[in-house]
Amino acid sequence: MATPRLTQKDMTESEQRELKTLLDRARIAHGRTLTNAETNQVKKEYTDKLMAQRETEAKKAR
Repeated sequence: MATPRLTQKDMTESEQRELKTLLDRARIAHGRTLTNAETNQVKKEYTDKLMAQRETEAKKAR
């Protein structure tokens, strides 16, 4: 069964801060504000990474 998609509300404070840092780094790298598509791409990549990380931790706990 597929796990539901993580949202920012489901993230811990440190994970939310890390996401904000990644968005700031991407904005600085582009030298301008990010478009919605670029912002969503950064968020999706980080969320995918977090979900994979949590899945491996869950497998270890079993």
